[in-house]
Amino acid sequence: MENIGLVVHAGKPAAVDLARNLVHWCQTHGFTPMTTPELGGVLGIEGARPVAQWPEDTRVVLVLGGDGTLLGVAPDLARRGFPAVGVNLGRLGFLTGMEPVDLPDGLEILLDGRGITEERMLLDVEVRQGNTRRARYLALNEVVVAKGPLARLVRLEALVDGRSMATYPADGLVLATPTGSTAYALSAGGPVVEPTLSAVVVAPICPHSLYSRSMVIHPAHEVSVRVVGPHREVFVTVDGRLGRALEESETVVASRSSLTLKLLRHPDWRFFQMLMPKLRDSDRVGWEDPTP
Repeated sequence: MENIGLVVHAGKPAAVDLARNLVHWCQTHGFTPMTTPELGGVLGIEGARPVAQWPEDTRVVLVLGGDGTLLGVAPDLARRGFPAVGVNLGRLGFLTGMEPVDLPDGLEILLDGRGITEERMLLDVEVRQGNTRRARYLALNEVVVAKGPLARLVRLEALVDGRSMATYPADGLVLATPTGSTAYALSAGGPVVEPTLSAVVVAPICPHSLYSRSMVIHPAHEVSVRVVGPHREVFVTVDGRLGRALEESETVVASRSSLTLKLLRHPDWRFFQMLMPKLRDSDRVGWEDPTP
């Protein structure tokens, strides 16, 4: 029996209820449901374990929640190579490929091979001090280098392959994937990039300069950010979830990862048909909380 994984936002009752229905569907259609330890007892699934320990024959992973739920599990999904489909129970759902109303018929379509498979670029992110790697992350959306809570600008230098490209007096700097171009980078004035492309978007946050503009860089290049002054409570944040304070002389380095995230979509899903309604809705309902 093949496995179907369920990653569920435990704080959303609608997500938990939908997961219970999907457990029953799996059991009646010859699939073994898998889930994470915090949901095993709730869903009545024995042998619940982290995604990193799921069997190799996991056919698909259903992520029930919103964009934040998918961002939280994306690194493990990419490392294991599991294809995933996000089911939107959040506000906007830029990353999700189906709505709850699409299930279970949509799931059968995906399992029959009639869905759309997209491979999304990820960023390998390192914090380096000289030649020493101090921290490492995997980003689906973006890495942000930004000032702390005090209302002071910082000067951030962006480098491409170790050579200076520009220095930004700003609140911060966003290095985004095409997937993340509709997230923080968009709110910072960056362009929308079709998500199946490979590129790095460099978008300054509230730059104190008329010539500071966003840039789109080929993914073969390594893009770095370092603080050139003043260094007062500067932080690096990855996908709105992980990060730490930067010490002086530390540099944040982003490059295209060898890993990709496989996202499954309903065959009727189209990026540009989805994009504009969600951008209009974002003015009304606000962005999705990235906390899984």
